[in-house]
Amino acid sequence: MPELNLTAKTKEQEIVLQHLKPMVSDTLAEKINNGVKIQKDGKTLLNKKDLDGFIEYAYAEALKISKDKKSGNTLAVDGTAIMGWAIHYFEEDSIEGNLYNEDGTEYKIQPSVTVKAPAATYVSKLLSDYTEEPKIDEQLEQKIAAVMEQPEQDEDDDFDIEAFNTSALALLYEKLGNDITLR
Repeated sequence: MPELNLTAKTKEQEIVLQHLKPMVSDTLAEKINNGVKIQKDGKTLLNKKDLDGFIEYAYAEALKISKDKKSGNTLAVDGTAIMGWAIHYFEEDSIEGNLYNEDGTEYKIQPSVTVKAPAATYVSKLLSDYTEEPKIDEQLEQKIAAVMEQPEQDEDDDFDIEAFNTSALALLYEKLGNDITLR
């Protein structure tokens, strides 16, 4: 039986470790003990997994089953399934554990650079244009008044002109001009 460089911190982890040891091949023991190299963010990193990471992984897998079965607040998973998850967790290179740089230091995700989009300036300018009360010219005022005086719409029609703010209509008319139709 290969030696595993894993430390159990809880009773649950100790149980997993005791059951995992006889199931591990030499190849898997090598992965567990030394980690595997992976590529991430254009760098070569060492991916090392531990029992803390496995417990988190098993919990996530159990939640998936719980959501699939809609079993409420209880869930039972047999030991065979849990040990299958353990083998998969430690064997699958795409599942990330603790990541280390090639020099042995812990890998920390670099914050992404935020590029300011020119549209933000444009949107700010548009919004600043609306801080003042819009000027309602006489022609627009007459159009709004005419629409407001129209008889009520049929009950089946959801359009209610009184629901619109006249200042908002004025802003729309100011920006859209003849492209807006009031009815």
